[in-house]
Amino acid sequence: MNSSWRNNTVTSVALFLETCALYLVFMAIAALMNLPEVVLSFWLVLLALLSSFFLMNFILSVNVNPKIRGLIGLGVGIPGILVMVHLNNGLGIIPVDALISGSVE
Repeated sequence: MNSSWRNNTVTSVALFLETCALYLVFMAIAALMNLPEVVLSFWLVLLALLSSFFLMNFILSVNVNPKIRGLIGLGVGIPGILVMVHLNNGLGIIPVDALISGSVE
């Protein structure tokens, strides 16, 4: 195992854990404000966390200038966020929210 792979994995895990902590903060704020509708579903958050882990591991493994790596991150991150929003709204070819809830009528 070389040093760059180990460093990339540690950074990806740190970003993964920071995202988990941020989700818990949003859950706590929503509970304190009595707004349960603002909380995302758990399967979507888990999918976002896993995709961010693998995307960050890929982006950090690219050997280019850090500014170009940031642009690659934006180029991959923005479509990823749009896909997550698309899944959250239940739109698309496969209605993922209907499959998760069990109402496939």
